[in-house]
Amino acid sequence: MSRFLRANLSGAPVALAVIVGASLWFGACASGLAPHLAEAEPLGVTPAVASAAVTPEPAAPAPVAPRSLADVVGAALPAVVLIVNEHGDGTMTYGAGFVIEHGRVLTSLHVVRGEGAIYAMPYRAGRATYTPMDGGLSRFLFENQSELIQAAVFAQDGVTDLAILTLDADTSGFPQLPWAAEPIRPGERVVALGHPQETAWSFSEGVVGALQYGIIQHDAVVGPGSSGGPLLNMRGEVVGVNVAHIINRPLGLSFARPMAMVAASFGSRLGAEVVDKSSPEGTALSCWRAQELGLPDAADCFDWEAEWHAHLLLLDEAQRAATSGLVRDRIEACGKSAKAKEAWLEKRREHVVHALDPEHAATRAKLQQKELDPRDKDLPPVVGKALAKAIATMKAAEAEKGSLEGDYREPRRLRSRLHLGLRVEGVQHIGPRLAWVLLASRNADGTVARFPELYAKVGDEWRQRGFPLPEEVAQLPDGWPEPLLTYAMQRPFGIAWILKRAASTDACGGS
Repeated sequence: MSRFLRANLSGAPVALAVIVGASLWFGACASGLAPHLAEAEPLGVTPAVASAAVTPEPAAPAPVAPRSLADVVGAALPAVVLIVNEHGDGTMTYGAGFVIEHGRVLTSLHVVRGEGAIYAMPYRAGRATYTPMDGGLSRFLFENQSELIQAAVFAQDGVTDLAILTLDADTSGFPQLPWAAEPIRPGERVVALGHPQETAWSFSEGVVGALQYGIIQHDAVVGPGSSGGPLLNMRGEVVGVNVAHIINRPLGLSFARPMAMVAASFGSRLGAEVVDKSSPEGTALSCWRAQELGLPDAADCFDWEAEWHAHLLLLDEAQRAATSGLVRDRIEACGKSAKAKEAWLEKRREHVVHALDPEHAATRAKLQQKELDPRDKDLPPVVGKALAKAIATMKAAEAEKGSLEGDYREPRRLRSRLHLGLRVEGVQHIGPRLAWVLLASRNADGTVARFPELYAKVGDEWRQRGFPLPEEVAQLPDGWPEPLLTYAMQRPFGIAWILKRAASTDACGGS
């Protein structure tokens, strides 16, 4: 806290930031608390690792009639929390949050990102607050420093830009806002609460303009300091969490994550968006979108039994390549253990949900690269040679900026590609329950790149086969490009990974 005190004792002048003309994405402009305090630099809906399932329990949403604006704001403001992020260099950023259960506060991830110390301040009636003209948030924090509560990130989801904080204090007296039982509709009035432009515990009113994919678009004015604050309907129920805004003269657009996505991201299933698996093309498009948003539903998009079968083939090849009887016995146990299958499937499902989360994917890749070295003494020479060739091919693709192959293996680039659009250009059934789907995406220069994926009907649902076997690839329609990922491509990595893990531990390998 000493650094916090010094930063606010510096006497830095405070100016009112005026934004004219230019676009401002995700509050990326500092808020006028120069140079020590600014709203957290939002990083958009990308980085970070989604934590293990957390189930925030919303207050029971009993139907209530619309209320006056004054009643809605008066009842909701006490549930809003000020979030302060003190960075290692002495600067501070800030945002909003609101209590969702005892000891837990929901906010935007970019508000609390970084290696600094995180603090929260609850609402207190009668406490003086200041506009930037009178000292703003810097003055307010200096005068009320003793009321800051230590906080820590309890769960986070970098794809949706959401986080749950745990507070080091008794929060049983903090009010909790009810969650809306029904989704908001275009044309409905909404209220955004937070601390925009240093105006602590304030609100703005607007109208929902559209419901975009995974986003509520509205025109209630939000700004630096609003991120993480609740968006309410006129019954005082939370319908979303404000995460982004665009300000462009003379009109502003703001964006909030709907509460269904909050529930989906952190474990509860409060009306989470459903993936359409009624057709090969429907599964392809909706599952890519679910994966782009990091929704748990993305894990239900794959034919896991077929993937397990492919993994058993890799186990069999690894067992034949092993030069140690102990390694062969361990691999044998992996193929016959129901527990091993469950663990492998759980790991694969988790990877699918977070595949487009750059930090999660980067950590996973680093761990695998650390363990997979073609020169490793645990790998037979023939396996090491095949692995070296596969790694060289992969690195060549990753180095080719703007290429579909390279983007496919790098989460940030793949997300940028998806933002340019994805469409289905063809469906070719190769059997009553098997179909190739041709997808098209855009390169940065506007040209179109195409890739096929294989889909199988499992029960009444169409699901993707992530690693098509050679005999399935042989049935690609004439003129279609090769798939971006197949069993043959995965084979050198899979065999090496299994052998490495089996040589060093009795845990079953797999990726």
